[in-house]
Amino acid sequence: MSPKTQRMLNREINAMDTLRHPNIIRLYEVIETLGRIHLVVEYASGGELFAHITSEGQLPEPKAKKVFAQVVAAVQHMHRHNFIHRDIKAENVFLASNGNVKVGDLGFSTHVQSKDCRLTTFCGSPPYAAPELFQDSSYTGPQERILDGSYPDPEGVSKPCLELIRGMLEKSPKDRLSLEAVRGSRWLGGEALPYIGGEPFWSSPTKSDNYPEIEAKARNRLEELGVKPSMLSEHASNGSRSQIIGVYRIVVQMFLRKAEEEEAAARERDAGKPEEKEVEKKKGQKCSSGQFKTKWGSGGMNCVSMGSGHSKTCTIL
Repeated sequence: MSPKTQRMLNREINAMDTLRHPNIIRLYEVIETLGRIHLVVEYASGGELFAHITSEGQLPEPKAKKVFAQVVAAVQHMHRHNFIHRDIKAENVFLASNGNVKVGDLGFSTHVQSKDCRLTTFCGSPPYAAPELFQDSSYTGPQERILDGSYPDPEGVSKPCLELIRGMLEKSPKDRLSLEAVRGSRWLGGEALPYIGGEPFWSSPTKSDNYPEIEAKARNRLEELGVKPSMLSEHASNGSRSQIIGVYRIVVQMFLRKAEEEEAAARERDAGKPEEKEVEKKKGQKCSSGQFKTKWGSGGMNCVSMGSGHSKTCTIL
């Protein structure tokens, strides 16, 4: 392995080991052999976003908005921890089975001392690079168009979406939309962005005996598999380079995903269908004097008038 490749791999391992966010690919374990280094990472069954767009075509705007919001949340989480990805593109965004997207391939990422730090190394993919990266040399083709800031407006997108695209592709960094401005854009208005942060116990076991519920479940399962609490404590400092911590992370992720699925199912139940809500409302409806309750057609329970002179009767037929 060349020194350059080794540096990139070390940066990727460090970034993935440090960052905890639902929209960033998680690192479980690093396995080193004499000739290779293997990364055991979270599986995104949908593959690359780029491959999906290539095969299926342009995403509908509502779906594109959800995908973009998750990418923005992941990038903002990285910036809060002073990590810069430096190669954001559709090929490095992966589709998970639960409808989430995961930002991955952090080989070009770097950690800076402060957010005001200026980077000077050219890296990443030229077709996706910012104009200022080409200003010190002469280029033709796609790079020349990037320098000129010339591009056709995409077809079939709303005006707020087009405004956001133009704002993000401004030639001058001073005029370009910041990440905060992107989050607050008109197009993303009303779109719930994933939370900032992650479970503190995910990457390493909690040192105290006061475990969060999910970690407690994971520890119980691990004990069934033969992993004792003393083993977790002994290997905690080794992080992803420990098989024990690798198994711990996988089991924790299993319970986290199960909890997310249960929460999603509960939200769907709470939302319900409009017609179901109306039926439930009618079930609790009280009939006024001279009416009785009956099911009429597909409209659920209804109060029907008995006419004058009849006593109040509520019955379900």
